[in-house]
Amino acid sequence: MLVSSGIETSNYEKAKTAILGELEAMKNGDITEEEMENGKRALTNSFKMVTDSLGGVISWGAVRRLYTDGRIATPEEFAEEFKKKISSS
Repeated sequence: MLVSSGIETSNYEKAKTAILGELEAMKNGDITEEEMENGKRALTNSFKMVTDSLGGVISWGAVRRLYTDGRIATPEEFAEEFKKKISSS
């Protein structure tokens, strides 16, 4: 898991404590249905934006090879398949 946050250097410890607290709460299942749905939607949309950067295109090549065995051609197709899988969970 990767957490990214823009913070002022002077607030590093405060931000770190808050982030670790949120991660611990998630690990313990303390997440609302709305938060879960927002997370699923954000993840699905992120697949569709993968070609917006060179790094994303390179990453897509690895994802395509590792997770789809080359059978899915585009990030958009991957996003649709992912969306179907998470809709049933």
